[in-house]
Amino acid sequence: MAALVELRNDIKTHRRLLRRGQKGMVRRLGELAVKHFNENFEKQGFVDGGVDSWLPRKNNTDPGRPILIKTGRLKKATRISTSSKSQVRIVNKTPYAGKHNVGTAKIPQRQFSGSSLELDVKSVDLIEAWVKTIMVVT
Repeated sequence: MAALVELRNDIKTHRRLLRRGQKGMVRRLGELAVKHFNENFEKQGFVDGGVDSWLPRKNNTDPGRPILIKTGRLKKATRISTSSKSQVRIVNKTPYAGKHNVGTAKIPQRQFSGSSLELDVKSVDLIEAWVKTIMVVT
């Protein structure tokens, strides 16, 4: 009987610790996503089950410059807009971000943000590590 009471107390403690840290974890997941999206600029392609390299520029007058990077504004503009205990919203408010990310009739798609297998794996790893720290604390 004492073991059952102790187990119930442990469960309550774990539940409380998980709830207390949930908003911070959601924020950390958003930061992880922003970092992942920014790494796509360095890799010059979208990382999702490997790197889907961006098409080269037509009439490339500046061959040494990476694709989608002239001033760095597009990369720097990807950020967390809002964060709560259940979701995080990541935005890029540059007027041309969506055009590059999904492509248009005149601009080829050069996706830098969106769902990604590698990002999912990184997210699960982060959550599992967080849960393990909570389980060890008590």
